[in-house]
Amino acid sequence: MIALLYTDGQLNISDLKFECVPQQWVPLLILRYRTDDQIVLPVFELTDVARAFAKRNLPKNWKHGAVHLTDCDMAIIEKKGWVLQKFYFPRKLCDSTDFVFDLEIHDFDHMPSFRCD
Repeated sequence: MIALLYTDGQLNISDLKFECVPQQWVPLLILRYRTDDQIVLPVFELTDVARAFAKRNLPKNWKHGAVHLTDCDMAIIEKKGWVLQKFYFPRKLCDSTDFVFDLEIHDFDHMPSFRCD
């Protein structure tokens, strides 16, 4: 599965490549529901869908990227209580009032495989 990186406009490609990834952590894009603080992690099977989702929902001047999640990563994320939500097409969610886009840090037990645009 693929998850999106959330740079919040502050991190650049060098930060991700030379700080986050070597230290085996990345900031992931999550949906934080306003009513109960539930955390939903959007995940994608296809890189093109993930890329289109980011372009539709995140500011254009932010660096966009994605990271591959292994089955082990997804099990750890679910143990944290996050909900994994698969997206099969790049839905536009940025206008929703039910949640906010936010970030959560995910620590890997291996060097993550990531890609930035």
